Amino acid sequence: MTAEFADVSVGSARLPGGREEAKSWNHVIVRRQRRERLMELARSRGVLQFRDVPDGNLEKLKKASVNKKRGGAEKLRTVRS
Repeated sequence: MTAEFADVSVGSARLPGGREEAKSWNHVIVRRQRRERLMELARSRGVLQFRDVPDGNLEKLKKASVNKKRGGAEKLRTVRS
């Protein structure tokens, strides 16, 4: 769900403004300092726009990711049975 083995993962944002606002934004998770510098370069050159993540979104993302893994594991157990 969050491409946890990738240096950078991008996924749709869940924003308080609803679906229409979220269509134009993505969450970006950067896991390496070198990639962080690349993101900052994109920001400084105006290639990407940034805004703060609403309070609680990271916790919701973590919870959704765990639930998706749990659901996938349950499905695998069912298929193997």
